[in-house]
Amino acid sequence: MKSIAGRLKKLLCLKTLDMSIYNVRRVMKLPNSTRSGNESLYKIELDPWELKALSIESIRELARNPRPTFYDDEDIDTNEFAAKWFRDEVKYYENSNHASKEAPLQTTSIKNTDPPACIIDLYKNGIKRVSTRNPATLCLAVYLRDKGELLQEAINIILPWARRIPKSLTGARGSKLKNSTMSAIKSVYDNPVKYKFSCGYIRNLGSIHNRINCNWQDCRLRKEAQKAQSVGEGE
Repeated sequence: MKSIAGRLKKLLCLKTLDMSIYNVRRVMKLPNSTRSGNESLYKIELDPWELKALSIESIRELARNPRPTFYDDEDIDTNEFAAKWFRDEVKYYENSNHASKEAPLQTTSIKNTDPPACIIDLYKNGIKRVSTRNPATLCLAVYLRDKGELLQEAINIILPWARRIPKSLTGARGSKLKNSTMSAIKSVYDNPVKYKFSCGYIRNLGSIHNRINCNWQDCRLRKEAQKAQSVGEGE
């Protein structure tokens, strides 16, 4: 749910959406439930007039007892366009999550393989959606590192790529863009155990309407990685 809310926030350029509410404890604050450790106050709904007119003490007094909810589910009309968008986003999240579980987390024999379709797509066409510049940088850096490129060579390849990303997809520019890009690349080269190529991770950089190109069935890189992972698990 937090991932979907984040996409909606970017899509609609929202400034006041509180992303901190998307955790299990806060999502479970149902009307007329009580807070753990404080059974004397209920979680009640307030209308805009009450928020403006009542003091904190008055609201606390109201919360000493449960109160009827303002709306029934039947009273809320469904926007079919919004409902379809939400279903598509949920489906994409579930598919990406499934791919992440199946995908190999390491690569082998990468020096002698052609770039996979996902890397070609990412490098030639850039990122697909907002808030993915840094993860995409990590993916490219991991591939170049495992292919045998030196750190400076990776920087020379990835930094111009990052500068080509349009403003509509990243707010970073100038020294901020350069510093964050170089920091991400160096992290990959300094931590080879931590940063490994993941099919599911790079596929998740796309969106339901603009996916990262993936030749999953015939990808030699994936097959080599799965083979190496199977050997590792059998040892």
